[in-house]
Amino acid sequence: MVTVPSASENKCTVLRNVVGAIGCMPKDCRCRYHVAFVDEGHRAEQKVMFMKLAAVIERIPNFGGASYEENVSRFFQSWVEDTKKMDLAKVRDGYPGEVEAEIMRRMSGKNTLRKLRKEGGWGSMPPEVFEALEVALAQLEEDLKNDKKEKKDLHRDDVADWEPQDRNSLALRLHYLARAKPMEDERTIKAQHVAPGTWYYKVPQNAENKDWLKLRANAREMVYGLEDDDPFMNNVPLRTSRGKAGGLNFAENYLSIYADKPENMYGDERDHFPCLYSICDARHQFQTDFFHSTIPYFFDDDMDLNPYVGFTQCPQFFHEMQDKLDYLDN
Repeated sequence: MVTVPSASENKCTVLRNVVGAIGCMPKDCRCRYHVAFVDEGHRAEQKVMFMKLAAVIERIPNFGGASYEENVSRFFQSWVEDTKKMDLAKVRDGYPGEVEAEIMRRMSGKNTLRKLRKEGGWGSMPPEVFEALEVALAQLEEDLKNDKKEKKDLHRDDVADWEPQDRNSLALRLHYLARAKPMEDERTIKAQHVAPGTWYYKVPQNAENKDWLKLRANAREMVYGLEDDDPFMNNVPLRTSRGKAGGLNFAENYLSIYADKPENMYGDERDHFPCLYSICDARHQFQTDFFHSTIPYFFDDDMDLNPYVGFTQCPQFFHEMQDKLDYLDN
């Protein structure tokens, strides 16, 4: 599982990160591989971009003797190479001006398809095989150029899931997760309790995990306090934790409930295995060897899962800064 928390980054920066998250999907992955965009900015335009990326994945053709999953992996691995040096200045995140045409072709995946057809062995396929993919990439590019911002229904959670039409053709699953972000009285102390000015929802004592999102949908602002007391209900803040950490907690809860749905159970021992949960800040990008480099650290010399290892961390790399000049050891 890869979670991508973001609060303010633009669409190109977020896309660059998600491309890396998909591009490092381990080869021959035998469990589902989830990529969750945790949008703490609750931005409708980011959701549109994310779903246009899903449309690109749907239109990657299955051909050449390779499986659909192999073609998806190859496309995204090449896309990572095309975008890994696209820093904030180049994608105009926090910088004035428009993204240059050549940079936009790299960001949208158009250049990746061109390279694979010219140098990657995809050129033997007839042009009509790629027509649907070319249309999807063009639509993604147009969306990246659109800098209109939109926020609506901030007091409601906004979630969306994507999976391939043939559920067994690809391990990848995508999730857009924007937890509710209502306007709150600035005088209200942001703490894990409910008080006047706090948005909250009621949870019955006999509630089940599967009821969580439905209960959150009935959230409201506490105005007076005492009249909301109910001995048979628990009052829970809509935003129990602030910032990206709170967003990641929301993602963990959501994906746990998602995995427990009957249609998402494996029906074998995998239903009881631990989950590998990774976090990649939106301004960075996992490279294609990320999981192949980190997963072995969770196992001992006998290749058994090591119960004493629960956390690993990888150093960040900034391509614009040479190691000998990195005095702060970033």
